[in-house]
Amino acid sequence: MTRLDPTGWKVPWDQSRARLLVDSQAWQNRTMAQAAADLVARAPDHIVAVEGQQEFAASAIFGEARRLASALQAKGLKRGDRISYQLPNWHEAMVIDLAATMAGLVVNPLVAIYREAEVGFMLSDLESRMIFVPARFRNHDYRAMMRGVRTGLDHHVDVIVLRGEAEEFIAYAELLASGNDDFDPAPVDPDDIKLVLYTSGTTGRAKAALHSHNTVGAIAEQFRRHMAIGSQDVSLVASPVTHITGAILAFQLPWVAGAKAVLMDVWDGDRAVELIRGHAVTLANGAAPFIVDLLAAAARVADRLPSLRVFVAGGSAIPEALGRSVYDNFENCVMFRAYGATEVPTATVGVLDRAYREANITTDGRPVFTELKIVDPETGRKARPGEVGEILMRGPQMLLGYLRPDDNAGAFDEEGFFRSGDLGRFVRDDWIEITGRSKDIIIRAGENISPQEIEEALLDCEKIAQIAIVAKPNPRTGEAACAFVVPRGELVPTLDEMAALLARKGFAKQKTPEHLVVVASLPMTPAGKVKKHVLREWAAGNAAVGDAK
Repeated sequence: MTRLDPTGWKVPWDQSRARLLVDSQAWQNRTMAQAAADLVARAPDHIVAVEGQQEFAASAIFGEARRLASALQAKGLKRGDRISYQLPNWHEAMVIDLAATMAGLVVNPLVAIYREAEVGFMLSDLESRMIFVPARFRNHDYRAMMRGVRTGLDHHVDVIVLRGEAEEFIAYAELLASGNDDFDPAPVDPDDIKLVLYTSGTTGRAKAALHSHNTVGAIAEQFRRHMAIGSQDVSLVASPVTHITGAILAFQLPWVAGAKAVLMDVWDGDRAVELIRGHAVTLANGAAPFIVDLLAAAARVADRLPSLRVFVAGGSAIPEALGRSVYDNFENCVMFRAYGATEVPTATVGVLDRAYREANITTDGRPVFTELKIVDPETGRKARPGEVGEILMRGPQMLLGYLRPDDNAGAFDEEGFFRSGDLGRFVRDDWIEITGRSKDIIIRAGENISPQEIEEALLDCEKIAQIAIVAKPNPRTGEAACAFVVPRGELVPTLDEMAALLARKGFAKQKTPEHLVVVASLPMTPAGKVKKHVLREWAAGNAAVGDAK
């Protein structure tokens, strides 16, 4: 069964399941605009966000969002239209998200590392009508990038520039000034699509995951309940707001729980410690590199960060020793690993109790508000306790489906569970341990990277006859890209040459292979497919190159 969304897309839909989720209040059946209006009515002066030296009251963010929503409508945007943003953790991103909800628009966050190739594809695939970008950020000129991107699009996209000269584009302040303070939010069905997130797939082309107001709201409600988050809490938002976790902390929890969001646009461990101390931060999250830096920075000032009560670790593998260091050095903090995907965020988490220290740091948590099963990847047979299999999951926070119908084929089982492609097993009864991935994805510092798109681009190098890229363990980023190359004759490529080629093609720098292994041939199956499990063994150093079978 499908549902026709205001976007014009036919979305997979199970009416009986939707009714059950609403009846059980797993779906709150309201939008964040409604939640924000409720908070403003109750406590207009409540501080919902902090950026640098600026504090933002609920009424200020809400008022700016109303003006922006009015301006967006005046630009001709209507319910179901898509807008994108590629912004750091700035308060304007919070305004844009809320304004889009008020106007019934769909938001599409684009991670900051994306460059011409990725941004151009996504804007075209989604037919986005508008994109918000910084003038410059971290030495990258987004205006120059958008000039190149727009030449390759077959539809018009308005470019809105923040915090710098707009040049030939539209300044954010100019757009905002054209809005009306008396704008009344439009009625929006909570089942409408709210959010489109692109996720790297094994096919090389990124897939657009569709989330509704209800599925996004379910994630926020899951956080609020499980971590007992309230108006007394302060979250350090260092995870990008263009990722689902950062978006929940910055765009949802301030409205549904009153939790103040302290926005941090560039990660720095010493600065993070200053913010935690200065704002009495209670909640933080991040991948392994964040934890390493935070521990080192806190040690430098001999501070055990007593206000910090919970750190949610995810996005990359978290070594057990690192988890123990958090418990040993942050006196009141509970750290636990969390597992999920863009399609089903935060499917498992640990227990908010330091007494569960060992389980929290040696496993990936327990299912929370999520049904989870482990099956044999080949037969679909339910795995026995302790047996490794593919993780399938279903919950109120699960995506509605993918934008392209062919991406939905095979993504779900007959009961509607999402096939994660991750491998794991149950331990300690209902706790889960992630053991690997059956999908060919590299997770570098929390970013999903598709090897296939990099391989296809690098085959244009005249020195490469064959190439296969796999994940190699990295102590800081979790994983890094390792390229196995069969040279063309006696010509051998270098990492610098590969990086230059990818840069010319407009790929994000983070997708550049960091390791190169030159081989005479790639291990192949009888059907002619590369045995990437063998290459991963070689990359991990578990077998000498050429020895693994």
